[in-house]
Amino acid sequence: MHKDILIIDEKRFSRVCSAILEAKGYASRYGVDINHSDLDLHPNYGLAIMSYPYCLSVEFKKFSYIPVVVLSNSLDSETIKTFSDFSDLHFMIKPLDFDKLLMTVGRLINANDRQKGVIEIV
Repeated sequence: MHKDILIIDEKRFSRVCSAILEAKGYASRYGVDINHSDLDLHPNYGLAIMSYPYCLSVEFKKFSYIPVVVLSNSLDSETIKTFSDFSDLHFMIKPLDFDKLLMTVGRLINANDRQKGVIEIV
């Protein structure tokens, strides 16, 4: 089944990330207005990529059913706690390695068996 990747970050990065993902055959949508209701209702999300702290105004529970890749400048226990509603969580530290991001996206979007409670630092 086709699954879209939701990108929640600033407009410029979202466009770049979206272009890289689409060049590799992934469908992506990015949220410039992260409170837009369209983001909540789209049924085909298979993965979300969220930039921290940009994504803090997102109601996380709406996306807790899919894997989430969090892009952050640093990682500590408070940052991890912020995302505690997610059951399949993967952190990547900036500056971003796009090859590693593409490998992670491929692994997550194509996974058939999800493990609950996963927290991974990629």
